[in-house]
Amino acid sequence: MPRLLSTSLRPLQSLFAFQQLLNPDQKDDLLKVDNVVRPGSFQTYLHLANPSIQASVLNNIPKLMRRGKISESEIKSHKFVLSALTDLHMGESTSGEARGISNVYIFAGVALLIILLALLNYMSLTTARATERAREVGVRKALGAFRGELIGQFYGESVLVTCLSFALGFGLAFLLRPIFFDRLDLQIDAAFMLSPIVVLPMLGLMLACIVLAGAYPSLVLSAFRPVEVLKGRFLKSSKGGIQIRQSITVFQFVASIVLVIAALVAQQQLSYLQSRKLGMNKDQIMMMTPSAEGYHAFRNAVSQLNGIEKTGSASLALFKDYNSIFFVTSPINKKEVPLHTLGVDAGLIDMLGLTWKIPPADLKNTAGWQGKLVLNALAAKDLGVTSLAQANEVGSILGQPMVGVLNDFYFSEMSLNQKTPLAMSIVGEDFKGTLYLQLSKTADVQASMAAIGKQYKKHCPDKPFEYFFLDESFDTLFKAEDRMAKLFGIFTGLAIFISCLGLFGLAAYATARRAKEIGIRKVLGATVGNVMSLLSTEFLRPVLLAILIASPIAWYLMEQWLKKFTYRIEVEWWIFAAAGLSVIVLALLTVSIQSLRTALANPVTAIKNE
Repeated sequence: MPRLLSTSLRPLQSLFAFQQLLNPDQKDDLLKVDNVVRPGSFQTYLHLANPSIQASVLNNIPKLMRRGKISESEIKSHKFVLSALTDLHMGESTSGEARGISNVYIFAGVALLIILLALLNYMSLTTARATERAREVGVRKALGAFRGELIGQFYGESVLVTCLSFALGFGLAFLLRPIFFDRLDLQIDAAFMLSPIVVLPMLGLMLACIVLAGAYPSLVLSAFRPVEVLKGRFLKSSKGGIQIRQSITVFQFVASIVLVIAALVAQQQLSYLQSRKLGMNKDQIMMMTPSAEGYHAFRNAVSQLNGIEKTGSASLALFKDYNSIFFVTSPINKKEVPLHTLGVDAGLIDMLGLTWKIPPADLKNTAGWQGKLVLNALAAKDLGVTSLAQANEVGSILGQPMVGVLNDFYFSEMSLNQKTPLAMSIVGEDFKGTLYLQLSKTADVQASMAAIGKQYKKHCPDKPFEYFFLDESFDTLFKAEDRMAKLFGIFTGLAIFISCLGLFGLAAYATARRAKEIGIRKVLGATVGNVMSLLSTEFLRPVLLAILIASPIAWYLMEQWLKKFTYRIEVEWWIFAAAGLSVIVLALLTVSIQSLRTALANPVTAIKNE
């Protein structure tokens, strides 16, 4: 018989999240595993000797089906595709579930953007300290130092700072990984972080940062002329440097504002998806899969327990991965429609509170529904069905009569992200699938769970008691979006912090350059408020320019991201206003620190050499 495996035996970084392993030759054992052998129960993996034979493999599948005495209508209702394993892992799976390659690209791009902001910030702050290093450079040049030697000195400083930064950053990431990964619901072990696939790119990135971080500061600082520096006039020839630093500040705030808008949009989209009407009841409903041997005895026993209102059964757990699809050509509009399939009993339709668009001829005779089909409204629309008679025309093609048409409801991850036609087969009492139990609103959940667990242990002793609540399963569908929102929040905070440091560096440089001007203004009667207003206005200009540049960029990027959602929000004006206002406030707070210090300085110190 198949054995349950410890989760420690499974690799964390794997597409296959299995719980049991079976030898394919154990056919009898396979049939005993909770009645799992149904259409669409498995995905088949083939190891091709040569990738070029894919077309031949696909062409031979119908022949294999005919050998198995599958009818021609059944063969025509199925379509087969071959996908590379690498595409399944990071691309689009056969069930339509996005594996997240786009998210990987987004996060990698944002991470590189953060590093670029830090590099630009280092350049800005280093050159802003030129007033402190200028005389050192002048004296060294006067004593015979060559420019190449000075470049080497400043590059050496950049190497030291960059290496220390990477060592500290990697160390903190390694130590804090349990907290960080737990918050983002990621499973990455320590060995992977120390593997060459992580360490080597980090070393390459560090070398690139060393080259970029040291280039501009070393060239600027080593270019000072000793005569002008020693006379204190080197700042007069640095207009080009001022423009470069202002451009850096604008770029930093453009990136920060784009990230702020992205974080707000991602959070709004997540909230919208979670708050949408599902067309069904998901509260107080739990799902489990009892063993095949004790299934009916357990269901009958728990249905008698206090606190259990209703029971139902389905071929799968709702909001889980799902990939059973067949194609049918409508006899009404001749349109080929991919129908997702789901087996349910009448009890589950009642439990979920599903409503009818085209009701059955006999609504109360649920026993007569067995073996018939039910469409959702989208499937009926695609097939051209507007009446029960037309529904039965489609049913005649499928070999099963129709009960009616239900209003649309969301039953899987795919149905939340795209419009999904559904055909449900009404199963009988002998069906053994996922069991659904609805607790009453007044039930003591703890006591009810204990009673259910006791019955489970009695009737299904060989299988662990595992269950899920339907509302919790629904919430897990948004892990990717929730993770993206959290990461964008972290990245946005980092970007704003770095940008404010850059603005602080620009303010430090500008106030040093205008120290004599401010001193003269104060001697002539300028107040602290006048000086702060003068400096703050100057520093707000790059921030306002950044808002104008960032807004259309952010709008375009968010529109592209939202295109992957069938059900989405619109990017509204208040998001841009909130992002711009928050950045302006933070920029003013940053600038006010340097402006206040300059405004309170003794003017005599600044103009004593004049």
